[in-house]
Amino acid sequence: MLEVVKHSAPLALPAPRVEIAIRPGTLDDLPFVDALQKKHSRQLGFMHRAALEGKVKLGHLIVAEAGERRVGYLIGADRYQHRDELGIVYQIGVIPEYRRSLVAANLLKAQFERSAYGCRLYCCWCAQDLDSNRFWEAMGFSAIAFRAGSEKKKRTHIFW
Repeated sequence: MLEVVKHSAPLALPAPRVEIAIRPGTLDDLPFVDALQKKHSRQLGFMHRAALEGKVKLGHLIVAEAGERRVGYLIGADRYQHRDELGIVYQIGVIPEYRRSLVAANLLKAQFERSAYGCRLYCCWCAQDLDSNRFWEAMGFSAIAFRAGSEKKKRTHIFW
C-alpha cells in the first residue's frame, strides 16, 4: 500500500549572522558590483557595464547592506526563457568577510519573496569546480543538467 506523505511548510531561513538590510539596487551600486565581480571573476563570471545597467533598469539587482556598507548583491529575474513559472539567478556576490554569515541565503530569500505570483522555480548555472555548488545544494537546489563550458577553461557547468 502506498503511503501519502503531506509536506508541511518549509522551515524558516535563519536570520543572518550579521544585521543586514536588503534593498533594490540602483545605478549608484554599480561600482560595488563591478569591483566585486572583477575581483572574483572566476567565481562570478563577468557582465559588462551596459549589461549591469540594463539589469538595474529592469529591477533585477538587489543589494545587502550592513549599516552603510554594501556587503553583497544578487542579480536575478523572475522570468527565464520566456517562462513565467521559472526564474534565474545570474550572480550572487558577497564580500569575503561576510561570507558564511547567511547574507547570500537571505539575498536569495529576498529574491524569492519579490518574485511575481506565477514564478515557482528558480535556476542558475554554476561551474562544477566552485565551492558555491555546496551553497546551491544547501539552499535546496538540485543539479538537473550539465553543459560544457569554454574550451579554454575546460569547465563543465551545472544547471541547478
